[in-house]
Amino acid sequence: MTNRGSERARVLDWQGIRTRLGQAEAATAGALDPTPERARQMLEQRARDLAREPAATSAAAPQLNLIAFGLAGETYGIETSLVRQVVRLERFTPVPGTPDFVVGVTNVRGSVTPIFDIRTFFNLKASGLTDLSRLLLLGREEVEFGILADAVYGQEELAESDIADPSAAAAGPDRRFVRGIATSSLIVLDGAALLDDPRLEVAD
Repeated sequence: MTNRGSERARVLDWQGIRTRLGQAEAATAGALDPTPERARQMLEQRARDLAREPAATSAAAPQLNLIAFGLAGETYGIETSLVRQVVRLERFTPVPGTPDFVVGVTNVRGSVTPIFDIRTFFNLKASGLTDLSRLLLLGREEVEFGILADAVYGQEELAESDIADPSAAAAGPDRRFVRGIATSSLIVLDGAALLDDPRLEVAD
């Protein structure tokens, strides 16, 4: 028994074992406390990995939120951010001596609000009011005026990349009010252009 144990002791390379243990300890210490050069390499690799992440994740396309409504058989849309309210037009007062696009005025929460029919701007055929007719009250901070709609269909969300050139979007001369036409044939209006048009400004 004693001889075999001694032989095993002589076979084991204790010096080699100690060397390997020392190397393992050094590697562990290096990982926990890297040299300045190793730390720089690790940071550079991490920066390269992070730089590749945006390429793997596609950026969301800009979206446009619209209120869709009908005019003379066509479907139009205008930014929801500029639509303060949609109401049924129950009564209004015509204003004599005003241009054709001025329908009249109505009372909105105690304020006299002008009503415009923008079909005139696009040479669209006018039609009478029906039970589906609605008034879109537009404004940036508060209601500035209302525009007539034959019907309101609800909200639409479009990618701006889906809106094509406006050249064929409106038959009339005032294409400056049109941002473009969507692939769904919805004509996207420029609400800001409507609000800034001097013909639609109402003096205080």
